[in-house]
Amino acid sequence: IRDFGGGNKKVDKFFAQFCYDEHFMAVLSSDRLLRDVQLFNSATGAKITNLNLQGSGAVSSCLSLATSPSDFTFAALMDDGRCRLLEAVFK
Repeated sequence: IRDFGGGNKKVDKFFAQFCYDEHFMAVLSSDRLLRDVQLFNSATGAKITNLNLQGSGAVSSCLSLATSPSDFTFAALMDDGRCRLLEAVFK
């Protein structure tokens, strides 16, 4: 998982955890409110889904896809207006 950051160097911790089951699952969590998270296909640039998240601190949202993951890019807009990018590459 590569964190491309964003804003200034004192950005808040933002991480994604991934696990396999019958579906692809992404658990997104942050110590700040996640205002918006978008999931993109890195190869085509197509937006797969758009999530409006609420809550902070604990797990914010759980996303599952019925298809096997390949390359995805997460773009998260923090509640202070900064944008952070996470890319998870599955091989």
